Amino acid sequence: MMKIKFTFVAVTLLVLVACSTGNKATESDENIQLDSVGLQGEWQLQSYRVDCESTEFENGSKYKLNFDEPYNSFSLSTDCNMINGEFGITNDTIRFKNMLVTEMACDNMTVEENMLRLLNDSTAYATYSTDTLRLIAPQIGSDIFVNITR
Repeated sequence: MMKIKFTFVAVTLLVLVACSTGNKATESDENIQLDSVGLQGEWQLQSYRVDCESTEFENGSKYKLNFDEPYNSFSLSTDCNMINGEFGITNDTIRFKNMLVTEMACDNMTVEENMLRLLNDSTAYATYSTDTLRLIAPQIGSDIFVNITR
C-alpha cells in the first residue's frame, strides 16, 4: 500500500513540474522590451497555451485585441463577447485593469474564459518583432498575437 502511495505522489509531482515548466517564460522572454507605442492598433490571436494545453487559430480568427495607447485602453473581441478595460506599463510589466466583460450566453466560452484569465494575470509582454506580441502569465500560460494593422 505504501508503494502505491509513493508511486501516485511521484507521478503527480512529475505532471505538476511538467506543466509549470511548459508555462514559464523561456530564456528569450527575459529580453523584454517595452514600447507601448508599438502596441497601438489591432492584434489577432494566433495561439495560446493555458494549463499545459496549446490552441492555435487560423488566419482571420474573430479574436482581436485592440490597444488605444493615448488613452491606455484596450478591447478584446471574441466570437461572442467583448472585454474592455485599461492597461498600464511600469517596470517592465504590463497590467490589465478595470475590465468590463459583456455576458452574453454563448455555446462555447472556453477561449473567452482562458483569455480573461491570461489578461487578469499577465505580468509582462514581449514584442519579438513589430508584428508579434506575446503576453505572459507565468502561473497560467501565454498567448501570441500578430499585428493586423501594419
